[in-house]
Amino acid sequence: MNTAILVTPKDKSEFNFISEFFKKTKIKSKVLSIEELEDFGLGLLMQEADRNDKANKEAVLKK
Repeated sequence: MNTAILVTPKDKSEFNFISEFFKKTKIKSKVLSIEELEDFGLGLLMQEADRNDKANKEAVLKK
């Protein structure tokens, strides 16, 4: 299957419960670091970006 579920536990207790559930039910899981989570969010934003808009060359050079 090529889909995933992102779960964000509200606290350490819920994190431990969910982690243990995945282990017991042999569901493959991966814990993401803060950096990996930020990269994931940035990737989503990049997918949603309008790629048809072009930046004005002068405005970019001015920055």
